[in-house]
Order: sequence, then C-alpha cells, then structure tokens
Amino acid sequence: MYMVATGRGKIMLAMIYNALFPGGYILFVSSLVALMENQVKTFTVSAICLTAQYIEDNQDIWGDVAAGKYKIVMCAPEVASNITGSFWRRVAGGTKSRFRKGCAVIIIDEAHWIWS
Repeated sequence: MYMVATGRGKIMLAMIYNALFPGGYILFVSSLVALMENQVKTFTVSAICLTAQYIEDNQDIWGDVAAGKYKIVMCAPEVASNITGSFWRRVAGGTKSRFRKGCAVIIIDEAHWIWS
C-alpha cells in the first residue's frame, strides 16, 4: 500500500509502473474529474477517463476497455462503485476481460469516500 497526501505523485506511481511493466493495466479512481480529464490528455500511453456523463454518451465503450485498449483507466467513484453497473459486469468482473486479467495496480485518490 502506498499512501501519500494530495499533490504528492499518485499518478506518477502509475506512470512509473507502466514504464517498468508495460504489459499491465492500471485503474485509477478519483473524484477529481477535471484533473483526470486533464491528465488523460498528457499521457503517452492510451488512457481514458470514465465519468458518468462520458458513459451516458458512449455506452459502447465497455468492450474497448475490457479488451485492453486503454493501459490506464481513470474513473469517477460513481462508476467504480456501482456494483451492478457495466464497469463491474463487463470490465472488472468479466471472465474474458483482458483489462481485469492484466490489472496490476489500483490507485484510489480521495480514499475517504470508501466505507464498509
């Protein structure tokens, strides 16, 4: 586990991992949507930012994510935590999901939104 304060490089962990192990996938969950959208534009690897609005406008995206088209998948908490939603059914829980099989790093930013 790697715990750091805001602005201390959690996304750099993902980029370092990707450089060292280019075959793996990374899931980054954050409530800071504008920041994620901005970061996706700067990555040198394929990445996507899955927000509730993006998903509503692009229902066909799940096949691409599950197939491993994106090395880094950044998503909002409402996408990641919807256990009956498409993310869990088709990507994280899908037995044929390349992303699920190869996901090696999960980064949760703003972890205070997690509870049991």
